[in-house]
Amino acid sequence: GGAWSHPDVPLDSVGARMTTLSTCRTTLGFGPDRVCFLTDVEGNFEYFLAFVELSEALTLVSTDGADGAVDLELRDGWLFVFGGDAVDKGGLVGGSIRVARSLVALKRKYPQRVCLLMGNRDINKMRLSSELTAAQLADGRLDRVAGPYWVPEAKRVSPLDFLNSLCAAETSGGGGGGGGSGGGGGGGRRGIGVG
Repeated sequence: GGAWSHPDVPLDSVGARMTTLSTCRTTLGFGPDRVCFLTDVEGNFEYFLAFVELSEALTLVSTDGADGAVDLELRDGWLFVFGGDAVDKGGLVGGSIRVARSLVALKRKYPQRVCLLMGNRDINKMRLSSELTAAQLADGRLDRVAGPYWVPEAKRVSPLDFLNSLCAAETSGGGGGGGGSGGGGGGGRRGIGVG
């Protein structure tokens, strides 16, 4: 992830080393007085909120968003740059979706003063939609993918079993997720409509 993160760095103190910010000034036609930079939240919603609480640039307006996003305010004279890795394993509440939606909402609210960059963890997740298409799931391909090698075999769950358990939980209205080796709980391929 990113090696540097500080919420309150005046633009002038960074100088010529940050050419992207001088480019931003030229592109936007104005120069924000200060830059707020955050990176590597990795879905940790608690960390994200703690950052907002400490930031001079951001203010938490509301946590009541129907989609889980928080409403943030970016103070005048500030540029907010997110350096990537918004999503991944998360914190106590597993907030990858909440973090991503909050950042996108902030960008929509302040399109000229918010810059969102994608990190490797964000880009890696984008491929899931193509990997779960019917063509990729056809001819038993998913049956041949074992679970993660670093998990002990007795606890290992294949991707197919995991998806089936999620689908079974979704259709039964229960929680969901995982099951043990070979089980998962979706009954073969029924849960994901493959086959």
